[in-house]
Amino acid sequence: MAATFGSAAIAALASSSEPSVFYAVAALIPIFMFWLMDAQYLRIERAYRKLYDKVRTGEQVEPYSLDATAFMSHFGVALRIAISWSVAIFYLAILISLAVVASIIFCGA
Repeated sequence: MAATFGSAAIAALASSSEPSVFYAVAALIPIFMFWLMDAQYLRIERAYRKLYDKVRTGEQVEPYSLDATAFMSHFGVALRIAISWSVAIFYLAILISLAVVASIIFCGA
């Protein structure tokens, strides 16, 4: 989804007769929002894997409970996960491609 916003911003920059920096800046907001959302979903997934490991090893867990909130603190905040390699590489590639296209358009390569 974030790649779609980045691509749309690049297309808007490239197709406009008078390109505006506003398109490039406006593309950053949803890209960063999706970056944080992906990090939060990864954090939740890790908590559920931790819950699964507790059940798998036979540790005391309430039967049929899907409450993984007790394990959320094991993984810190979503910002810490956002800079992990599994999330950051994807979004940095989008930001770099947006910056390259914007610099080509505005600086005239």
